[in-house]
Amino acid sequence: MTFKPARFLANPHLQTLWAPLRRVLPAVQRREEQMPLPDGDHLWLHWGARQPQDGRVVVILHGITGSSDSPYARGLQSLLDQQGIASVVANARGTGGRFNSRSECSYAGETHDIHAVVSYLQQTHAIRELI
Repeated sequence: MTFKPARFLANPHLQTLWAPLRRVLPAVQRREEQMPLPDGDHLWLHWGARQPQDGRVVVILHGITGSSDSPYARGLQSLLDQQGIASVVANARGTGGRFNSRSECSYAGETHDIHAVVSYLQQTHAIRELI
């Protein structure tokens, strides 16, 4: 299959800019939760409108410079809400417009916080299946 852009988006730079500048982001009903970390710091979790009734939740991880307010995170969480699927966006340290208690920040190779999120969801929210 060959990619064929719309005539007005033939330029690859326009293709890159089109979505961030023209996409209408859906409103997302969220519940915010401060999640403690083992080192005394915390992360912010943003739950979608659907609560995990069956022990299943989609965990959304944003990109290195993103947050729960990134267009792809909001768009995905909105679609999951419409499908009746529980979701949570785990904001990395120092993202989401909030400061943390410690000076550590997230970076591309850091996985301890992701492991902490999984453990927290399993222990605190009885999540059995992460999607």
